[in-house]
Amino acid sequence: IKNEHNNISTKKEVLDLFLDLVLENIIDSEKNNPNVALLLNFWNHGNYYGVSVDPKTVYKMLYMNDIYDSIKEYLDKYNINVLDYLVFDCCLSASLSNIKLFSNISKYLMSASTTVPSLGNYYNYTLPVKGSIKNMLLDKLFNNTISSYNIYLKSLSVFDSDRFIFFEDNMKYILERTTNIT
Repeated sequence: IKNEHNNISTKKEVLDLFLDLVLENIIDSEKNNPNVALLLNFWNHGNYYGVSVDPKTVYKMLYMNDIYDSIKEYLDKYNINVLDYLVFDCCLSASLSNIKLFSNISKYLMSASTTVPSLGNYYNYTLPVKGSIKNMLLDKLFNNTISSYNIYLKSLSVFDSDRFIFFEDNMKYILERTTNIT
């Protein structure tokens, strides 16, 4: 969904329209199906608080909170529990706040903690017809996509939402114990 500057639109209404059109066409047998993987990819300029910076209006972007609100609204509307993969193929999009923000609407978050190549990921692979599509997709995301970035930078990471919650709980425990030391 591009604007006149060939960037992803910075308007939340455009994202809402896109999600509504796509998610309403997922048939019921594919919703929440362990053999069907749902992936949403944002590709463009970005940083930890937003994506799709419009070069004509530098301060205009699609903010992460707005992205979360839209995805959550349309997943709920169409009775879809979570996305399997949420990908931000954008510079500087990985942060603890984004992992936490998207952890209840996506099983895996793939994003970059540094800059990414200007052309983005090379999604030049196909998945076999048989087997666990979700596990194979995760394997392909890591082996074909993330490893290809080693040519450029070591920038992309995949975060497991379930494990992040465990990490967050442990960090809270450690912080509570260390802040009381005098």
